[in-house]
Amino acid sequence: MQFAYVAGMCVCAWLMGACFDVYNTITGSSRWLRWLRPVLDIAFWTVSAVFVFYVTFRTNQGEVRLYTYALLLAGYGLYAMTVHRRVVASAFAVVRFWKAVFRWTARVVNFTVIRPVGWTLRLSWLLLRQCYRLLCRVEDGLFWALGFWMRLFAFPFRPLWSRVRPVWEKGVQRWEGIWIWASNVLLQRTKQ
Repeated sequence: MQFAYVAGMCVCAWLMGACFDVYNTITGSSRWLRWLRPVLDIAFWTVSAVFVFYVTFRTNQGEVRLYTYALLLAGYGLYAMTVHRRVVASAFAVVRFWKAVFRWTARVVNFTVIRPVGWTLRLSWLLLRQCYRLLCRVEDGLFWALGFWMRLFAFPFRPLWSRVRPVWEKGVQRWEGIWIWASNVLLQRTKQ
């Protein structure tokens, strides 16, 4: 029974050392995970304590003595002398691998999704601006032609035109005001 207890404590120390090295390497390599480090530290030590007490309960009927800590310290020392460097090197290799996978995935998404969508939106915006300018010129030409023909044929109706003209000019101003307002709204939204 005592051999199982000693072996259990040594295995617990080995596992705690390996888990801590892997967890420490992963959280240290990412600046996003560094913010979570205090919470993850508490979770790690809580899970480790529960695991050690569970092994103690299974192998020594839950009796925690001073030599329990000495066995944990000896098990961790044995871990540190034998496989610590390999575990840390393996953790760094895993981190480098996942960073490379993430970078490659980000590049693929950038080239296959983000850039084509950006080019499509830019082209669409350019075409819409050109269409808007063309329609503004067509509108100006239509209003000029309509005003020209109304002036040409309005000579006999001069008294009537003097009454209709202010209403016509207000209508033209409101029409142009609507389009100026719409273009300002579009320009403000694109600047955001």
